[in-house]
Amino acid sequence: MTATNKRGISYAKVYSYALEMFQYDKDKTNCWWMSKLPEFGNKSPYEMVKEGRSKEIVKLITRATNVYTR
Repeated sequence: MTATNKRGISYAKVYSYALEMFQYDKDKTNCWWMSKLPEFGNKSPYEMVKEGRSKEIVKLITRATNVYTR
């Protein structure tokens, strides 16, 4: 069973989108996906997903996407 949000978008789709969007760039400098964030107790979103705390990542990505796509 796949977890979905209220719009029926699966978390797996959000992750795959986020992974594409927040990979290392070509010169290997850090990006948002690998950055330590205070919202997550100074852990990166990548580390949080590895710990299984993915719903928190989805919330942050959704909030960020809503802000930047207006």
